[in-house]
Amino acid sequence: MEVNSMRKGQILFWVIFLSIGSLVLVSCSLKWLAKPSWEPPNVVAVEGADAWWNFFRSDGVFYRPVKKWQPAQLLLRDGDILFPSKSAPFLYRDSDGRSLSITGNEYRTEINGKTVSLMLEKDAAWDWLEKALPEDLSRLRLITIGGEIVGSRLESLKKLSRVNPNVGLVTGQKGSLQQVLSMFDIAFFLIFPSEDRMDAQEVRAVLSGKKSVRTLCIDGRILEPDTGFLSRMTNLDTLRIEKWAPSISGPLPSNLNNLRRLIVAESEVRNLALLGNQPYLDELRFEEKCALDSLDGISIFTELKELALRPCEKIRDLSLLKQLKQLKWLVLPSSTTQEQLESIVRDHPNLVGLELFRTAQVTDLSVLKELPNLKFLFVWTPDANLDPLFTMRGLRWLAVGTKDQDEEILVRLQQALPETSVVRANPVCLGSGWILLLAPGVLLACWVKKLRRKAAERGGGS
Repeated sequence: MEVNSMRKGQILFWVIFLSIGSLVLVSCSLKWLAKPSWEPPNVVAVEGADAWWNFFRSDGVFYRPVKKWQPAQLLLRDGDILFPSKSAPFLYRDSDGRSLSITGNEYRTEINGKTVSLMLEKDAAWDWLEKALPEDLSRLRLITIGGEIVGSRLESLKKLSRVNPNVGLVTGQKGSLQQVLSMFDIAFFLIFPSEDRMDAQEVRAVLSGKKSVRTLCIDGRILEPDTGFLSRMTNLDTLRIEKWAPSISGPLPSNLNNLRRLIVAESEVRNLALLGNQPYLDELRFEEKCALDSLDGISIFTELKELALRPCEKIRDLSLLKQLKQLKWLVLPSSTTQEQLESIVRDHPNLVGLELFRTAQVTDLSVLKELPNLKFLFVWTPDANLDPLFTMRGLRWLAVGTKDQDEEILVRLQQALPETSVVRANPVCLGSGWILLLAPGVLLACWVKKLRRKAAERGGGS
């Protein structure tokens, strides 16, 4: 009897042990399956404007077609915010497909005939919202709001919130924040700087309760003096911070487990430790001004697939990039030398995307042919001959930074590479007439002009 009892106990132990082990394995498998895999952006043909700016990956560059009236070939991901030159910004969705026709005016943008974006700054935009049918409201992806909202306009927003509670929001006005966020469960939230500076504590308190937010773009002063509220935004996937001073706010909280894309713009981040330990980060981008002077600690981002260092001219040693074994896309500092480029090519043969922006010390592009998987290439190398590009038939997308008078070489590249989408890249320094076209409404005008002016200061005249 005692032996049988011992055997039964042993059997019970192993049954429990194996059951727990199976549950752990299943749990880990589900967690692995739930993590979205990194994919390069899609090449999307977009027509309807003279030029386009992707808020998440252009960094002061507008993309234009090789010839006027052709569609522009843009790199887009689901959820990117795109600025046409003459109408309101809008969110791109994968469901839009790979060919878009954009129409609109200073307060409204349509994709393939359907309104997807409203700038609620003009009476005409509010009139549209008031008269819109439920099916029209359900298609809206982005609204831009400023100032207090009263009377019939408040009722119009309430109607929208009932039909489309997850619509994206752009605002820079303190007065509308509490009102609007109490109505919606937004997934996309962009707060641009304004003269009417928001109360940082109020913003943090509001955002702490917003579990629905997946994309957050904020002025870094909102993080002062506490970044801890970000850890309570458990679905945060994309974070863009501008003008961030970690010396005041402290570092980002570690283990933001859903964070996949982090963009740091014009900030005082001097070392990578200030970004926290983000175990699942796929994409890290530094834009505008960059204070980073070293890649020390880069190995902590073990999952990193995409790294953008264009303005990080203080970084002299790029050898630590070898520690990023999964790197697929690299935007090199503008201070990169020819020797460093050749080392990068040797160390990262699996790159599918490479960007060289005003890399004056790169003089020979033939080394790029040694990247067998290269599909996406941005080249702005003022002292390098472009002849090697004419034989790179494996490229899917090629952007070339040129002056307006250099259109001929782009035409010849497109003829030589018929299977490649060739696009013109221009810095935002095209004169005051052009800048006026980039202000689709009074609410965004000052903000947009500020961004363009900073880009012009970086890029110089063209």
